[in-house]
Amino acid sequence: MKKVCSSITFIAIVFVMLLLVGCNLGHKHNFVNYIPNNDATCTVDGTKTGKCSCGETNTIIDKWTVSHTDRNGVCSVCGTKLYTPGIKFSLDIFNPSTYFVSGYEGTETEVVLPSTYKGKKVTRIGGAAFSERADLKKIVISNGITEIGPFAFYNCVGLTDVEIPHSLRIIKDHAFANCYSLFEITIPSGVDEISFSAFSKCTNLTNITIPDTVSKIGNSAFSWCTSLKNIKIPNSVTSIENFVFDGCINLESVDIPSSVTSVGDGAFSDCTKLNEIILPSEVAIIGDYAFSGCKKMTKITIPNNVSRIGYSAFSDCSSLEKIIIPIHVASIGHDAFYGCSSLRIYCEAKQQPTGWEEGWNSSCCSVRWNYSN
Repeated sequence: MKKVCSSITFIAIVFVMLLLVGCNLGHKHNFVNYIPNNDATCTVDGTKTGKCSCGETNTIIDKWTVSHTDRNGVCSVCGTKLYTPGIKFSLDIFNPSTYFVSGYEGTETEVVLPSTYKGKKVTRIGGAAFSERADLKKIVISNGITEIGPFAFYNCVGLTDVEIPHSLRIIKDHAFANCYSLFEITIPSGVDEISFSAFSKCTNLTNITIPDTVSKIGNSAFSWCTSLKNIKIPNSVTSIENFVFDGCINLESVDIPSSVTSVGDGAFSDCTKLNEIILPSEVAIIGDYAFSGCKKMTKITIPNNVSRIGYSAFSDCSSLEKIIIPIHVASIGHDAFYGCSSLRIYCEAKQQPTGWEEGWNSSCCSVRWNYSN
């Protein structure tokens, strides 16, 4: 009898112990009666705590941090600087649920542009918003802004540093033109277009990174960037537009991808230090003045797909010694090789095709017909 009582007592003790530690032995918690601990602020998440029947507690986020309370660019709750005082915002008439940056009347030389204002998104920097502000030194563009408008930072001659977010999609006409003090700029992945004269006459720009997301580099985008030495054009670009690198007098090397099918008018004109360039096999058109004034160029290979060589395309390439013109070239413009005093031309055609203008060889360079390499 004593053994039976002892066994019953032992079983009871074990049962109680299992109840006490059951949650650690596979019991599924059931947290109920959550009680708020603190409200969400602009810096801290709101939390609440629930309790299981076993005594265990669980604290979870009740509400995520709320938006800052803007008062002239500073949060009145936590004191965080939201944006630089003096920035002007305007409702976007094309999308009234968003704002755009329309101007700047502040005095600070380092400017932070926000992605929200009065609880609404800021999606773009408007045209000429900061133009002619010679005092500006640094611009920080917050993630969420997708467009830098035309002439946005035009002639900001003291601007040395620009931080561009991954949300950006387009840099519009003359956005940074005449920003003489810009030495380097990184265009992030996500940007699709660099528009007309976007960085024209940034004369101290020595390094620029263009991502593979860019599909269009507009006319004169980097013209007269006289300190630029090397450029790599991404595979996403299919056409080198007109006068893109015109006047880049220190440009020494250009990496052109196989995706490119045309070289526009004046694309590399007056690139006086460019001594060799490799055109990919898919190029079909070499525009007017494309390489005019490339005085140090000694060698260039015309791809077999080329059908047109434009007016003055290689004029004043005074160091060019040899060029082979493939048989499929149906059109060559007037003065194509004007001023090429050292040039010998080798034509695969048996005689001058009817599509070649009479003045194509106006400098009377040596020509050999029916050439076979």
